[in-house]
Amino acid sequence: MDVSSLFKVPSVPAAKITANKRRMPEQPPDAALKRARSETGDDGEAAPADPASFRWGVGEDSGPSTANGGEKEADEEDARFLGDGLSDRQREILDLVDAAEECAPERIDLATVKRLALRLERAAAANEEQRLRFADEPLRFIESEADLDDALRGFLAASAAPQLYAQIVALGIAATAASLLAHENSDVAVAAVKLLAELTDEDVVADNEDPAEAEAGVKALVANLVQIIAFEFTSLRT
Repeated sequence: MDVSSLFKVPSVPAAKITANKRRMPEQPPDAALKRARSETGDDGEAAPADPASFRWGVGEDSGPSTANGGEKEADEEDARFLGDGLSDRQREILDLVDAAEECAPERIDLATVKRLALRLERAAAANEEQRLRFADEPLRFIESEADLDDALRGFLAASAAPQLYAQIVALGIAATAASLLAHENSDVAVAAVKLLAELTDEDVVADNEDPAEAEAGVKALVANLVQIIAFEFTSLRT
């Protein structure tokens, strides 16, 4: 047996060898060489781009307006991400709530309730008087309605002292608030609704140190409101 035949490399046809060889790229035409020289410049560095051919975006149709629009959208998204996510109206409401909390007295006693009641009664009387005098000139009484709205919101602090509700009834505040439910200015009417709802809320009793006394005060206020509503209903029927 011829052992050398086992290690003999098989011969490959010459045509196949020629086909497997890598071909050198053909020499570029003269026009391509001239264009390359003009783009790189005489010193071999890249020539400055033509401003007219400059593109802001990736595609040819992209322009400055597209880029600026994208940047604007990104800025808006960043602002929403970094901001509080509130609208101007919501932010204004929160500012009013914060202002009311800052102005609220730390301790509610009878003297404080009387002061808040006097402020509310004066604001309601002033607004009614100006509405009668300047019925056709809303701008003349709009400031008095703002004062009335502030007085209603200021009286919310009295909800922390339900043991004084009997005095609130005696001062006529329940009747005043009930009469403002039909105010022509919806903001004032809503403020009156919120005041009565806050004064009669169930948490007023639950959060009080003396629940029995607080419950008695709430019942006195509710009974007075029922009398007022019944009287108004009777007046409408007659």
